[in-house]
Amino acid sequence: MRAIRAATGPDFAISLRFSQWRVQDFTSKLFETPADLEAFVQPLADAGVDVFHCSQRRFWEYEFGSDRNLAGWTRKLSGKPTISVGSVAMTGEHIDSLMGQDSGVAGIDLVLEMIDRGDFDLIAVGRGLLMNADWPQLVRGGRLDALRPWNRQVLSSLA
Repeated sequence: MRAIRAATGPDFAISLRFSQWRVQDFTSKLFETPADLEAFVQPLADAGVDVFHCSQRRFWEYEFGSDRNLAGWTRKLSGKPTISVGSVAMTGEHIDSLMGQDSGVAGIDLVLEMIDRGDFDLIAVGRGLLMNADWPQLVRGGRLDALRPWNRQVLSSLA
């Protein structure tokens, strides 16, 4: 990381993405305690990381028995801005059948609440953008009812 910072200079933003879970084992965790996470992020922050992109299976699940998700903890421990990601805007087939729970109105209300209280700075959206190329405009305009939920069959027809 220090070599990247030295090669790019102070005006180049370095973002580092890491995950708390594994696709093959949803119960596996890289960090069991805040101290474990701090031992990972602090040296990286000191070496030049500007933004941490924190991936977890479901952005709304809190870590370490607290009221913060992975990005919230990373922000607190590193003092750096964070991006949260994990099943953002997923409803219907993906959440209900594959994950066994409903995240509410595509989880967007919770995203906005968590940003407002300072848990993280940005949210990353994956599959929701595949179904709704105009996702940011619809959310910004409060048109959540216009969002198409994730659907593999519909996605195939959009190609």
